[in-house]
Amino acid sequence: MGSTADLRGQITLAEAQVERLRAQVAAFQVVPEYERLKDRADQVSRRIKQLAQEDVADVSSSWRRKM
Repeated sequence: MGSTADLRGQITLAEAQVERLRAQVAAFQVVPEYERLKDRADQVSRRIKQLAQEDVADVSSSWRRKM
C-alpha cells in the first residue's frame, strides 16, 4: 500500500482523467448522417416485417384453398 502522498497523487490524476472524460462525453455528437441512416434502416425493417406478415397470410390462404 502506498503512502498518503502517493494515494493523493493517484486520486488527483484519477480526478483529472474523470474531468477529461466528462468533457469528451459532453462534446460528443453523433454524425448527422447517422439519424438519416437510422431512419432508413427503421423503414426497411418495418417493410420486411410487413412483407413477412403478408407472406404468412398468402401461404395460409393458399393452404386453406388446397384443403
